[in-house]
Amino acid sequence: MTAAEQGGRRSRILVVEPYYGGSHRQFLDGLRSHLPAEWLFLTLPARKWKMRMQLAAPWVVAELAKLPVEKRWFDTLLVSTFVDCAVLRALLSTLPGWNPRTLICLYFHENQFAYPSRSADPGLFQFTAVNFNSALAADRLAFNSEFNRRTFLDGVASLLNKATDIALPDLCARLAAKSTLLYPGIELAAIETPKRGFVANRQHYLRLLGMGTVVVSTALHEFYGIAVIEAVRAGCRPLLPNRLSYPELFPHQYLYKEGELAARLEDHCRAPRALSRERALALTERFSWQSLAGGYRRWLGLSAG
Repeated sequence: MTAAEQGGRRSRILVVEPYYGGSHRQFLDGLRSHLPAEWLFLTLPARKWKMRMQLAAPWVVAELAKLPVEKRWFDTLLVSTFVDCAVLRALLSTLPGWNPRTLICLYFHENQFAYPSRSADPGLFQFTAVNFNSALAADRLAFNSEFNRRTFLDGVASLLNKATDIALPDLCARLAAKSTLLYPGIELAAIETPKRGFVANRQHYLRLLGMGTVVVSTALHEFYGIAVIEAVRAGCRPLLPNRLSYPELFPHQYLYKEGELAARLEDHCRAPRALSRERALALTERFSWQSLAGGYRRWLGLSAG
């Protein structure tokens, strides 16, 4: 039982998201809806990501300083990788009223080691360093896919190998030990029954999904795959590359190897077959908030079991 539960009160969770839009916003809104806690969100619009990573930490402390001292106590701090967690932790230690035992949880929607760049910009190294130092400073790490987790740890190992005169042999193992895999939950109830692009609103988008029979990806970059999972839930048969996060999300029969896509898509178009409702549910239910909420409760320290 957590200290908050022992005291007969809900846990207080501070969420810091300097890039509050898209999948980041969808994730946090779902988390707040499915986990009982007292939440405070400190957010900024989803733009200028480089500036966010550099300046979010002092901005957070300035915002908290506006609160009464007694309101600065939290059981858990949840941040994304657009926050320099190491700088934030150092600055918070000087803030009157801050709980020094706050559990700091860092969620990786992506990692800068594996994020593709349009140009060979040597300045981008600073952002991989932010991710690395943030992971060191946080108490707990969670990744939205095993692909994301593996590429981050591989990136750290590559970074450390370059420092030939600095020996940190156990660092990767320590980071791995405090990391876990937690898929971001998805609200799937609205698309549970199949009905037999850019659109004005989400409701129209979901109706279109229900009319489809196949969802195709040719992605060269993907840390998770929310849009694909939503389409599969609507009954679209997945046809996905055998790379990135897809092999951990769907069985081998729905993956294509290099050079196979055209033939397999042609076969489907000759005899299109949507997934049955039962198969769509079986493939996607483990990604729903109902299935994942318990794991997040434990990761965020909201329960002992």
